[in-house]
Amino acid sequence: MNASVKTIFYIIAHADDWQLFMNPDAFSDMNTAGNKVVFIVTTAGDAGTSECFWRAREAGMKESIKFCLSPFSTIVSECRLKEINGVRFNVELFNNVSCYFLRLPDGGLDGNGFLSNDYQSLFKLRMGQVSGLISLDQSIIVKNWEHFSKILESVITEESNGSSEIHLKYLNPKNAANPDDHPDHRATGDALLLGNYSGFCQSLFAGYGNLCQEMLEPNDIFWKTGIFAAYDRSVFEACGYSTIGENPELYQKWCTSRPVVEEIDGSPFINGKSLTI
Repeated sequence: MNASVKTIFYIIAHADDWQLFMNPDAFSDMNTAGNKVVFIVTTAGDAGTSECFWRAREAGMKESIKFCLSPFSTIVSECRLKEINGVRFNVELFNNVSCYFLRLPDGGLDGNGFLSNDYQSLFKLRMGQVSGLISLDQSIIVKNWEHFSKILESVITEESNGSSEIHLKYLNPKNAANPDDHPDHRATGDALLLGNYSGFCQSLFAGYGNLCQEMLEPNDIFWKTGIFAAYDRSVFEACGYSTIGENPELYQKWCTSRPVVEEIDGSPFINGKSLTI
């Protein structure tokens, strides 16, 4: 890898988290020359429903990425299986963007999981209530909570090898900074806190805890709304489900509001300073 490459990771629980809570950062990062962007999606986001639904969500995320890239470059895409430290990952590539789909069971809004997945969830893994997790496509077996953290760390280490600068971006697991967030969001952030990321720049975004108090500029609203619309349209075409239909007023606020983020410039997590950008 060229030593001038800056690698930016978006580590999220669901395929629509970055569009709603981490833009315009993601759009800008994908379209900045010299950047390598890696998405790691920890759960299938299946909500206990069919394979059609979680595959539709992955397809929607890929459409969001293509919406970001296509106005500015010709897209070259590739789908591959990649093995890192004995774990096989489903990876999709679009130019300078890579997407890892771990497809672990969705824990739901209460973190208890769903009958269809034997009530497995990241929250229960974190709390020691289940001994391990199996991805919905049977491709990944997580042995315990520490193993889950190591799986994330192994991907980050592999993909950032040789980079001149490394950024981790994920949803803030601290309730004080990001109250009442989804248990899957919080568990994914908690797992990153176990990793060895000394010296990495980190950005911790509010998810459900973003009170949507500051509007984006019109240019950013245009791109952010389009990015999420590409996702929602793709999901609807694949399985007849409208994510926006869950709560149109709330999704409008999320799509037009600035992210709230805690920036940590290579310092320990506890030294972070809360900022709004």
